[in-house]
Amino acid sequence: MQDLPDGAHHWSVNPEISKVQLQNMTNAVFFSLTGFISLLVIFKILSMIGLMNFYSGAVFTIIIAWFLWNIFLKTNSRMHLLNMVAIGEGHPWHPSEEIGVTSVWVSDGDEWHLIPKKARIFASADPILERTLLKKNDENGKILLIWPNTLDVKVSKVISLVNQALAFQDAQDRGEGEVDPIETARARETQEFYPVERKWEETTPGSLTPQPGALIRQMKGKGFDIVEKDKE
Repeated sequence: MQDLPDGAHHWSVNPEISKVQLQNMTNAVFFSLTGFISLLVIFKILSMIGLMNFYSGAVFTIIIAWFLWNIFLKTNSRMHLLNMVAIGEGHPWHPSEEIGVTSVWVSDGDEWHLIPKKARIFASADPILERTLLKKNDENGKILLIWPNTLDVKVSKVISLVNQALAFQDAQDRGEGEVDPIETARARETQEFYPVERKWEETTPGSLTPQPGALIRQMKGKGFDIVEKDKE
């Protein structure tokens, strides 16, 4: 993976993203120790009942090794995905007090791609190869980059977080007095002619809220409030 673009930082500078990475590593260590201890217990039991020999030991060793190898692959995949997103120093998730770019970058493993302002990422499975196409806004949008990962639950969750980061970027960049598209949507759906009734959940403080540095930047800069986003 290439070096980060100027002004970019891995989004693990955000405490919540960092906690996810730490939890992944903690889980990997825990299950590894569990597997090792389980193997010792199995060997002890086999010895006590007189069934311990090369073949029985090899069978259980292979099973435990396969279990640990799968844990390693899953953990490595999660860590790799979480390291493929970067944010600017001025992004609301960045704890810095400096006024900088609010941009969001996503890597394809070889280079970093700047996601356009006011865009969202739509993940689509490649119909031929085991990879994920990241498109602009919807299924018919331009392909922004390609992830060498199969579209699964892990990838979908990361894409959801990326889109949340993009929404906060837009909120940070929106000038004072400009229309908030979320509030506009809420108001539009209260009109009598609107054909679909949608339930808007109450807004509650989320874990991935703007960092203190972002609020200080607002006081230094434009002076409008950052609205907390619903926790996903």
